[in-house]
Amino acid sequence: MGESPMRGVSPVREKLRASTIGIVVCTLVGLAIGMMTQLGVLAAQQSSGPTTSSLRLPATKQAPAMTFKSGDMGEIEIGDGIELGFTDYTAADGIWLRVLYLTKTDQAEAVAAFNQRIAHATKVIKRSEKRDANGRVIGERAQILAPLARPAPPYHAVIWTDGPTFHEIGSPSLQHVLQFEREYRH
Repeated sequence: MGESPMRGVSPVREKLRASTIGIVVCTLVGLAIGMMTQLGVLAAQQSSGPTTSSLRLPATKQAPAMTFKSGDMGEIEIGDGIELGFTDYTAADGIWLRVLYLTKTDQAEAVAAFNQRIAHATKVIKRSEKRDANGRVIGERAQILAPLARPAPPYHAVIWTDGPTFHEIGSPSLQHVLQFEREYRH
């Protein structure tokens, strides 16, 4: 009765496989929503001017000023019952970003979300302490490549914990992710 439906595969491996499939599916759905949102935003931009739901990031030495318009918002589950809120943004140049954030403020859940995203990353590029404006350590930060089905472009993400909160900014464009992170206020 307790035998695994897949011969020779442990229940733990089955759960890990199901969790990985769930994350890939959520990511693909997010990409599809982002692409559909981009088309809608581009059509709307042709017929109207900027709105109050836009976020304008100032120019820096690394990149010129960017304006991001918010789009779809909602909640998704990334596995193990961890629900995250999301807001999609589209830059004036058509590049989309997705911001994920923990909808409950619980440090254990924030750390669990962070560790789950690290565990499912294709590559961890950089991992370090997260510091506030005064240099005080407030959590952990990582820059990762998230798994996507080929031939999709790489999905760059910056994830971090800030005490009881978890945040992720992701996009096919690393430049857009890093610029948005510099100005993101939660």
